[in-house]
Amino acid sequence: MTEHITPPTKIYLADSHIENAGRGVFAAADIAEGEVIETCPILEVPAGDYDHLKATHLRNYYFMWNQEGDAEKQAVICLGFGSLYNHSYEPNATYKKNFDEKTISFVALKAIQPDEEITVNYNYGNPDDKSKLWIEDVPEAEEPQLTTLKTQDGTLKITFVEKQPVEDGVIADIYTFDDDTTKDLAIVHVTKGYKTPLQSILKGAKTIEGYVSGNGALTITAQDGQRKTYTFTEGSDSNPCTEIEVNIGELMQWSAETNLTFYEICEPPYEDGRFENLPE
Repeated sequence: MTEHITPPTKIYLADSHIENAGRGVFAAADIAEGEVIETCPILEVPAGDYDHLKATHLRNYYFMWNQEGDAEKQAVICLGFGSLYNHSYEPNATYKKNFDEKTISFVALKAIQPDEEITVNYNYGNPDDKSKLWIEDVPEAEEPQLTTLKTQDGTLKITFVEKQPVEDGVIADIYTFDDDTTKDLAIVHVTKGYKTPLQSILKGAKTIEGYVSGNGALTITAQDGQRKTYTFTEGSDSNPCTEIEVNIGELMQWSAETNLTFYEICEPPYEDGRFENLPE
């Protein structure tokens, strides 16, 4: 059911100061960190029209609208000012999709001052995702790739393979281990306020979850229903062990109180069918 949506009162539209950006959305008043800036209704594009949409000028303005299990790619047009927020690799806002209400909410990541332009990262709203966009006018951000990883087994040499979006607010950097082909690595970035999918471990000799940085928690549910939550706070001496093994049949899910980074080691290397995403 759609909530009662009212027009925003703290934003206005004007020419952007970003090169080649056209118009942009600006703050008309102070906006606090975590404040909802605007909630926009959406228009769903029929799945069969997706390929046609990509061939039009609207390819730079639509939002993906896929949920777990969707067989076809689904897109929507965001109304209000929703399609006019410009991109930045250092954004001051993000967006959240509300599937049940068929809306997209834009939320401040930090305090925004009057007349400051409001920007989001077009890479699924994830402020930590520096990968190149499909829009040619936006330059690629520089992002150093790791060459080593500190684990409980010592410092291991790794090589970057690719970046993979998982879902809104979750992005994974895929690596291989230089000296060990029996396992592989994903370094996962979770945006503040988001969670990883609730996953069941279906197969694999070993699955290791390791904390890197940020504030958040890993919850593991055993086959008998017993649940254990490991809470991590950056810089704290009271953090639990940095590596946790998750066994076949158990459920796991990370949640981010602030921007959170963790790693996942799969032995043998990850392949489809290792995990099953479950509804919450």
